Amino acid sequence: MADAGHLAREAHLAWRARTSVTPLLDPVLDTLGVPSVRGSGAITAITAVSDPAELDRLLAQVTRQVERPGQIVVVADGLDAGLVDKTVRQSCPDVDVVVRATQEPVTRGAALDRAIRLADGDYVAVLDARDLYGEHYLADLVRHFASTDAEVLGKASFYAHLPQTGATLLRQPGAEHRFLPEVAGGTVLARRQVLTGLGFADVSEEWGEVLMRQCRTDGVRVYSADQYSYVCVRDSAEGSLLGSARLEGYVPAEPLALI
Repeated sequence: MADAGHLAREAHLAWRARTSVTPLLDPVLDTLGVPSVRGSGAITAITAVSDPAELDRLLAQVTRQVERPGQIVVVADGLDAGLVDKTVRQSCPDVDVVVRATQEPVTRGAALDRAIRLADGDYVAVLDARDLYGEHYLADLVRHFASTDAEVLGKASFYAHLPQTGATLLRQPGAEHRFLPEVAGGTVLARRQVLTGLGFADVSEEWGEVLMRQCRTDGVRVYSADQYSYVCVRDSAEGSLLGSARLEGYVPAEPLALI
């Protein structure tokens, strides 16, 4: 008998295959008054980078996406704006690119807050340049807006990898496909007007936690999607990663997460 993990992977792949053909069914669904589960609307990806390696890593995540964002906004902390702009445009020639450089060092939260003010997509995806995003990350995540009344989407259950030890963890197993108090900051995909209204706190390491607290204060509904297509990569096991996490082994995370 297949184990639960294998069954969950197969179920997710079946869901992806089913929703990938919905354009052919849209006329029928419209006639029946049934909403398609395929997302619609332009996506803006926002990020903050502080060194060239982060930028290269981020662009590798964006260019692999099956559903490319229509716009990417990069706030470059301590980097040459012209060089960053040229690099991003070369990697993403068909994407609207907005690059801003900071005049002095800023927190990651402050950089993201500046980025959200420059976004113009219907949805905004917050990408953390330290992490890994599978090719189906945006395509899968945005579809949930058509089947839920969530204003903010993300992942409460996700894989995390610690390169220094080689350990891979599964954070909050089972916290999928439900409304929850919070999701990981690096997985946030939200309606632009909602995220602009929430804003980002002027902090570097806990901007995601502060954002989720603001969602709870403002009554913003947050939905946790599946555990796939994302890997949180950190040099050390932060307290938030260890809490409610299950050790999957001293193995690479990509074969488990990036399906």
